Amino acid sequence: MNMQTKNAGKAQYADIVIGVLLLIFCIFIFVETEKMPVISKNTLGSAFFPRLLAGILAGLSVLQIIIGFLNRSGERYFYLEKEKRKNLFDLLIVAAFIILYGLMWNKVPFLITSPLLVAVLCFVFRMKIRTSVILMVVLPIFLFLIFKNGLHVMLM
Repeated sequence: MNMQTKNAGKAQYADIVIGVLLLIFCIFIFVETEKMPVISKNTLGSAFFPRLLAGILAGLSVLQIIIGFLNRSGERYFYLEKEKRKNLFDLLIVAAFIILYGLMWNKVPFLITSPLLVAVLCFVFRMKIRTSVILMVVLPIFLFLIFKNGLHVMLM
């Protein structure tokens, strides 16, 4: 068995595993949104946006699983070259802060936690200070207004 055939099996396996894990996550999100209160029958409600995102992600997960079954190229997905290892560290920082953001969701107000998360993302993605400050102010307020006025969901 040559190296390319070995890598094809690993790539195929990784695609399927990631797709299945994401699909399980989507099902979890969909089930959890059942607990969200319905404000009125005439509004989309608090569960609309998470369910929309879970549905889109579930569709992409199924596509990823199909690609995993069809992939025979031998492309190396998880090989990290020396110069790309920094990207893995940045990814871990972003993942850690998103998890921390989720843990603080009901404890700290949205308009405090969101600018902090945006600041971390801007730092990790090496954005200019001016752009970062604008995003830290505008994006959370914009999202807050969309959820409050458009979706009738009050963010804490």
